[in-house]
Amino acid sequence: MHRYLKSNLSTYAGQCCITFKPYEPAATSEELGAVNPNSVLSLWVQDAHCGKSSLLYVLGAREGAEEKPMVGFLSVDAKELGNLYQDLQDLTRAFNESAQKSEEVFSRDKEKARPNYVSIVRRIGDLFAPRAATDETTAKIMVEKAVPEFTAENLKAIVDYVSMYGVNVEHKELCAILRLFHCVRYKLPLPATLQQQQQE
Repeated sequence: MHRYLKSNLSTYAGQCCITFKPYEPAATSEELGAVNPNSVLSLWVQDAHCGKSSLLYVLGAREGAEEKPMVGFLSVDAKELGNLYQDLQDLTRAFNESAQKSEEVFSRDKEKARPNYVSIVRRIGDLFAPRAATDETTAKIMVEKAVPEFTAENLKAIVDYVSMYGVNVEHKELCAILRLFHCVRYKLPLPATLQQQQQE
């Protein structure tokens, strides 16, 4: 019926005419300059049919650094993301329970749990890796030199970032590590501070 009406009814044909305009970026690099320093904006889009989760993100410049905002996109396996989020929830629960105990016990538990925390940060970095394979040196720097301090505040920021709701926050440590992951993904020069650390 669609073919018949399109061929024999001019008004129908006019209404069904679809034109595709050339893609135009929603924001230029100059417009993104208005993004606040240390800002992290993200939005996860779930595709249940394909079993994928797609992330759109904007990262502000680090405060005091002459940098431009970064914009990126990545697609990950929804199950992998779910496992990562659950592991973060488990780590947060254990962290908060230990924080209610004596300072000595909390300090001991925190030191014991830190390798797991570092491992989770590395797994988040791995989500950015498919576009650009990372060598052993870069991977080591990403975790050992740039991983946010293992605190309740930083842990919550990472949990929120991985959650399906996304974030819109100003967080120095989270922004710094994500900018590093972005540089690795898109084969951009590492931040000057990490280049110095790599040479040490």
